[in-house]
Parts: sequence; structure tokens; C-alpha cells
Amino acid sequence: MKAFTMAITPKRGGEMLAKACGAAVVAGLMALCWASVYGQTGAEVAAAPKDEVTITGSLMCDWATLPSPKSKDFDYTSPEHGLLVIYAIDGSPEIRSEVEKVTAEYYPDKGLDGDEAQKLLDQWTARLKYTISKDSPAGEELYKRRHSEQSFAFTLAGVISEKDGKKWITVSKATPVDTDKYAEFYPRKMHTPDKPFVMPDKEPLLLKVTDTLTLKCIKLPAGKYLEGSFFFMHQRFVEEYPHMVTLTRPFYLAEIPVTQEVWEAVMGNNPSTHKDPKLPVENPQCLDIQKFCRILSEKNGRKVRLPTDAEWEYANRTGTSNPPLVEKYQTQYCGLPGRMVLPVKSKQPNAWGLYDMASAWWEFVADKGFYNPRTPQVDPFYPPNCADPRHQHRGRGLWQYNHSGANVEFMPGNPDPPKNMYASETFRVAADAEPLPAAQPK
Repeated sequence: MKAFTMAITPKRGGEMLAKACGAAVVAGLMALCWASVYGQTGAEVAAAPKDEVTITGSLMCDWATLPSPKSKDFDYTSPEHGLLVIYAIDGSPEIRSEVEKVTAEYYPDKGLDGDEAQKLLDQWTARLKYTISKDSPAGEELYKRRHSEQSFAFTLAGVISEKDGKKWITVSKATPVDTDKYAEFYPRKMHTPDKPFVMPDKEPLLLKVTDTLTLKCIKLPAGKYLEGSFFFMHQRFVEEYPHMVTLTRPFYLAEIPVTQEVWEAVMGNNPSTHKDPKLPVENPQCLDIQKFCRILSEKNGRKVRLPTDAEWEYANRTGTSNPPLVEKYQTQYCGLPGRMVLPVKSKQPNAWGLYDMASAWWEFVADKGFYNPRTPQVDPFYPPNCADPRHQHRGRGLWQYNHSGANVEFMPGNPDPPKNMYASETFRVAADAEPLPAAQPK
């Protein structure tokens, strides 16, 4: 059973199993496996110490939380990979009280801007991050499994101590928490729908596709936000490291993904497996997307392109830095069973008027596959190599399996549907705020 647990915990593996068995079955299997590994189906600890506490939170290796880890790569032999930590989100009264204090002091009712989000994260780390001690049978059992950098939801019972500038918990009991139930522990304030600090310009840009067909784009303001997911969130992955991003220029973003109707009007073909003019175009090739953008640029006198990864998440979170909890996207989710999606604009838009950002398909963004940096960035962009048939793009927007609004994936830039069954891929376009310079006469 232990070997089976290790086999299904990686991000992609868990999702492949979910596809075959159903998310609920996988959650049950995971809980059963963890219970077997940590002995939760047997006799419990008979008498807990009087000063014992419980901590419910997101457990991961410490390497995934450090802004400047000494080990730059995934070196599982490094001391940083040898420590496990848990970020508390709930627990016994003293833990819950501290969560409430940090939230009250550092989470304003209006929501978080980038600087406020960084302060909240720093306070959570200083006051609610606990390192797991190996000095107990339950602690040893946790360490026997090689934890990856993704999160695992647990409730730990144990005794708190301080040593070497860290808070430690000596664990007497470790109980896995069902991912679907983890949302119950977030402070209520975090469930509040995002309210933008600045609204887009009222006048949209209508990109001309044909004489009778246009694509509406919304002008989004420049701004600064904390990209990525907070360490107390679950489920989260190492790709989503929280870091400050500043976007210095406003830009336009299409309100919907490019539909098959629009693609056919521009390109004269339709690569989609599931044909419907109002569905997003499915699994286009990277070089074809570039050609599509060039044609629209020439037709409209404005640079049309893919949004950068940072622009896409900024738009998805409407410029805020609030925790991008999956629960806040329920009314926006356009997915269907079997990895299908609804026709565009079937569900509600986000507060900036953007539809279908939460989907059962991935959206291409302009960047190649990369892990979030751990330092502040200004207008970040990581160009891909579309000429390489095996190159990887970053993908955004897949909402299934309790992924957050910060979730990312590395996708094949030239999807081959018979071989790439992880999820279908689509895209939406961005456009620069300033028109292209007028052509000069020769």
C-alpha cells in the first residue's frame, strides 16, 4: 500500500488516475493509503500530553517555501529537502486564535494588494509555520516517505517547542485531510469574491476578424500583485511560488478564448476534435497560433499576441492578490465531465468581464514552461522556442481537482491529441494598448 501511495501522489499522476477512476474515488484511495501508512486504522495514542495541540494545514518539504534555498535544483539529498514543514490554517484553540489574529491584522476587508499580500505571507510564515520533528514514531513515519514539493493536507497532533529559531512540532498522530474538505478551514474572509481595486476602461477594443466578425478585448490597467499561491493553501505546487510581479503597461485581453468560428475565419481550417463554432479552438499548434496573431495584427494595425503568464494570472485574479481559492470560481467554471467545456460565455465572467478563465482545458500563454521565480519581477516574459517540436509552453486555467487560480502546467507546444490526453489546449489573445506605428513611405 505504501508503494501505491507514492505512485499516485505526483500532480500529473494523480490527475491521470482521477481521469480513469473519478476524483472522488482517488480522494478515497488517497485517504485510505495515508491511513494505512500512518497507522490511523489501528489503535490511537492512548493518552495525549496536556500541552498537546492540533494543527491542520498544508504540509510540504521546506525547500518549497524558502525564498533563497541553498539547493537551487531538486536535490533530495540537501538538508532543505530533508525537513518537512506545515503551514497552519486551523487547529486547537490556540492555533485557531493565532490564525484569526493574523487574518484580522493583515487581511483588510477590501482585499489584498501586492504589498499587503506579502505582509500577510511573511506573518503567516513567522507565526504559523511549524517544522516537523523526527523525534517520535509518527514523525519518523512522515519522514519515511519522500515528500515532493507539492502540498499535502494533514491534521497533526503533537507538542510545540522552539529551537534554532524555528517552531517545531513533535507529532503523536498524523491524519490526512480530504482535499475536498480543506476549504472548510479557510477564514471566511478568504472566501469573499475578489473585488478589483481598479476597473477596466469602459471602451473595449474590437479586433476585426472579418467584415462581419469581431473579437472583443478589454483594456486592463497596469498594476502590481503577488503571483502564485500562499503556502497555507491546498492544493498547491512548487511551480506556484508566491512572488511580486509588476506590470508597467496596460494591455487588452480578449473576453473569451478564440472560438472555432474565429479561427476558421482567419486560418481556413479547424484542428478541433469536438467541432462547434462556439467552442474554443482545440489543440492548435504553436506556430499556427503565431500566424493567427500576425494576421490579426496586420488587419488591425495593433500587435496581437498571446498574454504573458504574469498577465494571464493578473487578469484571472482581477488585479488583486487575494488567495486564488478554487471555491471563488464556482460560478465561472465552464467545464463538463469527460474533460469537455461549454460554449464560450455560458457561465459568469469574472469581475473584469473575462469569461471562461476557469476551465477543463488549458489555455496557452506566451511563456515557455518554467517554475515561478522567487524574487520580484517586472514585466516578466520567458520566450518559448516554437520551432522545436518538443518544446513546452506554460498552460493556465484548468480548474479541476481543486487546482487554484494560480495553477500552472507545462504543456506540449504542438499538441498531438492521440498522445496528449491530459487535457485539451486552447488560447485567448492579448493586444498592446498602443497601436503599431504607421508604416512610413519608402
